[in-house]
Amino acid sequence: MIVVNGLESDYAIMKQVQQLRLQNRQMTVVKLDDKTDFSKLAPGEKLYLVSHGDISTGCFKEIDKKVLLDCLAVGPRGVPEKFGGMVILSCYSGMRMDDAQKEYSLAEYLATGLVGRAAAGTLVEGANGYSFGTPEFGKSGYSSVLSMDLAAFYFASNDDPSHMIEAWLKQIG
Repeated sequence: MIVVNGLESDYAIMKQVQQLRLQNRQMTVVKLDDKTDFSKLAPGEKLYLVSHGDISTGCFKEIDKKVLLDCLAVGPRGVPEKFGGMVILSCYSGMRMDDAQKEYSLAEYLATGLVGRAAAGTLVEGANGYSFGTPEFGKSGYSSVLSMDLAAFYFASNDDPSHMIEAWLKQIG
């Protein structure tokens, strides 16, 4: 099941949905809202959550992580015990964003919140940086991730490309 938080006109989100559908044309695509029924996941079926991620928190843009967890874990529409794990396809969803590394990443937060609801050992995976769809995405089901040591590329500046050049030279040097 592919669950989308975002607009149908958003190229980045629809590119990821399209890549997943190329992998499995039978995969259901639904919009994330308070009526999303996760209980329809078949045993062993993976759940893909597609959204933009917030660079400062690692959470979905425009949706609080507690609200997201409640959608997944509370009531009869929550995930079934034996679903096949979760892949969060949003930037920074696998990263701890605070300087002390004490705050859970979105992936850790959801995995912890699903304890007792999902089978023990159910994987919840997220991106450790800026994630984007590539041809490999269609084969693996995982976004490519731009390494954090290339963060200068996240905020490319036409006025001063020196930070990007310096970061790139460190990679190849």
